[in-house]
Amino acid sequence: MKPNVIKHIIVGFLMLVGQIMIFRHLRIFNAEPDMMMIFLLWIMYHYDRTRSLLFAAAFAFMQDAMLDLWGLNLFAKVATVMFFHSLVPKPNQSKPQIAQIALIFGSIVLFHNVVILGLSGFVQSLATWANFT
Repeated sequence: MKPNVIKHIIVGFLMLVGQIMIFRHLRIFNAEPDMMMIFLLWIMYHYDRTRSLLFAAAFAFMQDAMLDLWGLNLFAKVATVMFFHSLVPKPNQSKPQIAQIALIFGSIVLFHNVVILGLSGFVQSLATWANFT
């Protein structure tokens, strides 16, 4: 393994711990920042699709295990990386304008949040249906 990959794994683990211990309790208008998604956007900038998917799967699985969500973050983050990896500008490409970056990252975050909300609503409806029957 390259030293950069090991550094990124350590940074990702620190981001995960920070997400669980600190950022989970910082709410603005009842919304909390998702530091793991920011970290995965940074990983998508630096690595190819396969390595980015592996990072997303590993860290989302650990986040689900620590938050007791079991699969919501895993599905949402892996799907987000899979669909939007080609849109994230790479270091060897020309510098995009601020409006392009805002549009790309805004659409990534919107997609991620819609998937999380849709999955949690679906899981909640299944749990409600099981109680009904």
